[in-house]
Amino acid sequence: MKQKLRIIVIMLTMLIAISTVMVIALAASGQTPPDGSTEEQRREYISTLGYRCAEGEQARNIVIPAHFTEVYENYNQLQLQSGFDLSRYKGDSAICYTYSITNYPDPTGGFYRDIKLTLITVGGKIVGGDISSAALDGFMEGLSCRDGTTSE
Repeated sequence: MKQKLRIIVIMLTMLIAISTVMVIALAASGQTPPDGSTEEQRREYISTLGYRCAEGEQARNIVIPAHFTEVYENYNQLQLQSGFDLSRYKGDSAICYTYSITNYPDPTGGFYRDIKLTLITVGGKIVGGDISSAALDGFMEGLSCRDGTTSE
């Protein structure tokens, strides 16, 4: 009987130790996502990146796929470069907010037209996004500050 009790105590101690290590590792693995519950908070976040946006926003509900296709894996690589990781939110409902950016610099010293910045929120937290142009020679890039640093 004492032997069984000793084994149970050892197993519980090991389980507690493993759980503690896992909790610490998860907590250290990422920062808390920025708050994006309100339009004001989302616009403030965009301004911290150095961008200005026109009035209004477009919102659409999405579900982050539970299983990523190659396209979503590539998109998540873009997110990882900006300090986000959509794989943490697989299967979650999200809202995409899209803004028109008015000060995205072009090579001539002016500004591109029709640049969109999208923020992805889950539970009111900003968990990803991108900056894109739908022009014929358009692009998509991760969220980064105008000076080239990431949004972290």
